[in-house]
Amino acid sequence: MRRNRISRWWLPAVGVVVAGSTLGAVGGFGAGTAGAARPPDACTLLKASEIAKEFDGAVVGAPTPGTRTAASVECNWSVAAGPTAPAGTVSARLMFTGGKAAYRGLQRMPGIEPVAGRTRTLAMPTTGALMTLQGSDLITVQGVFLSGVPVRPVPVPDRLLPLLTVATARG
Repeated sequence: MRRNRISRWWLPAVGVVVAGSTLGAVGGFGAGTAGAARPPDACTLLKASEIAKEFDGAVVGAPTPGTRTAASVECNWSVAAGPTAPAGTVSARLMFTGGKAAYRGLQRMPGIEPVAGRTRTLAMPTTGALMTLQGSDLITVQGVFLSGVPVRPVPVPDRLLPLLTVATARG
């Protein structure tokens, strides 16, 4: 008789804990799953037409989603060779987790320079990246354009700065 009372109480309790744990692990239960926000889409930061305008009307490919992590998203656009720049790629990245910490770390790195006339904006000339801190998000626009033999990077920061302004407004 005593065994029945224990099994009547313990079995349902264990079943609820197991079911709750299983559902929580797959997203059916648990704090934070119902209100979890969908990560932003980096491909909405820029439009192909805006990139083409900055690269003298060069043909720009459709946006291609790039690396996606728990902290950031990326999108890439291929840019055909134009009259003043070789073919290359423009990328937009949005770090939506840890952006402030990343920005502070970048400020201390060798090879990173503040951009004159812009607050909270840094340049990394060796990689063709411009980064700005907007609130707690770090927004990066990068242009990789290579030319010559031996291959060397073609700097395009003057073309990227207006794109960073657009991406920051949308980010």
